[in-house]
Amino acid sequence: MNNKLLLFAVWILLANSAQAQPNDSLFKTKDSLIQNNLSDSILQNSLHPQVNQVNQENQDSKPKPATLYIYRPGSFIGAVISYELYKGDQVICRIRNNSRCQIEIEEEGLIELWAKTEKKKTIHIYIVPGQSYYLKCGTAVGVFVGRPEMTIISAEQGESEFAKIKD
Repeated sequence: MNNKLLLFAVWILLANSAQAQPNDSLFKTKDSLIQNNLSDSILQNSLHPQVNQVNQENQDSKPKPATLYIYRPGSFIGAVISYELYKGDQVICRIRNNSRCQIEIEEEGLIELWAKTEKKKTIHIYIVPGQSYYLKCGTAVGVFVGRPEMTIISAEQGESEFAKIKD
């Protein structure tokens, strides 16, 4: 399973490099942006050490759900901007300055998380039951309103940053 995921990530990276566009181009197509976001998310997951560990002992029992830790560190820039985070068409939490939430995800496989202010931002995460994932959120400068930002973070960095936020 892990080898297939790694091969898939390499295949996507090779496909993207064959049709690569300059990074400073202001006119990237929607399809290339979606493909780049998907390959970045899959590559980050394949390099993440916790994703590559599978709990073999609990094969017979119901798998433990994955835990998604979502947080947004406090920042003066964009402090008043907040937005809803969606999994598919369902709101899973509200992203505010200096906030955090913890979500359990039962299903295994690729999920899509997205948020929208003036622009929609999407990220894909491959979920393995029993694993922990850290999603760092924020805002980027937009024309009228700040735009959502989301990044998958390593467990070490995510645990530390998540613990610093007090609700």
